[in-house]
Amino acid sequence: MIDIHAHVLPGLDDGPANMGEALDLARAAHADGIDRIVATPHMLDGVYDAARADVFAGVARLNDALGEHGIPLLVLAGADIHVETEIPQLLRDSQLVTVADRGKHLLLELPSDVVPGKLDQLLFAVQLQGVHPVISHPERNRVIQEDSATLIPLVEAGCLTQVTAASLVGDFGRQVQDCARGLFEYRMAHFVATDMHDTRHRAPRLSAAAAELTELIGDEEAKEVLEENPEALLHGRHIQAPDPVVPKPRRKWFFW
Repeated sequence: MIDIHAHVLPGLDDGPANMGEALDLARAAHADGIDRIVATPHMLDGVYDAARADVFAGVARLNDALGEHGIPLLVLAGADIHVETEIPQLLRDSQLVTVADRGKHLLLELPSDVVPGKLDQLLFAVQLQGVHPVISHPERNRVIQEDSATLIPLVEAGCLTQVTAASLVGDFGRQVQDCARGLFEYRMAHFVATDMHDTRHRAPRLSAAAAELTELIGDEEAKEVLEENPEALLHGRHIQAPDPVVPKPRRKWFFW
């Protein structure tokens, strides 16, 4: 399997602190069935801001270490970029890292509690440069948890979304899990990734999520999400997303 969102490079963010921890995380990923990883350290999140050069240097060091320790994994460059107004300019200046450095997809992280104003305009400015936004873990955003239809105009405009594996299996709680499942049921999610940080609290859970997803949407659609879409992403190919379905209104209960 391919993991398109992983904090696996040592010393760049809140992922592994050193190479030993990074190798432990890589072993856990391999045991979970993963053979390719897009390393996505945080950029522009106010605490961590990995530089482009640091990302590529970290990827090279980690791949060398994986080879030395006989761990059959390939790590590719990427970034988990917090949504900020300067993204279009930074992209033009080649300061950001696209998924697998293909220049075609950009992994963008929303704040946890709001959907920023004029987000559609920012994403459109990214698309004007021939780059498709991939919104990471929207199911963990409170606004989208309350109303997943918030994503519909963004998906209809060509944005893709990536759900966290741990969300699908319930590690972040029932509300997040329900939102994650709903995004797939209403065809507003296109990838599953680990967003792994360590082997204890944020470990890879992709195989468990794959089983959950197959039961939820069936073998054919699950294969598209788990295999075909990530493979296309790594090669910079266009991904034709299905039209989203308008979610059913949430049932309200009244008590006397």
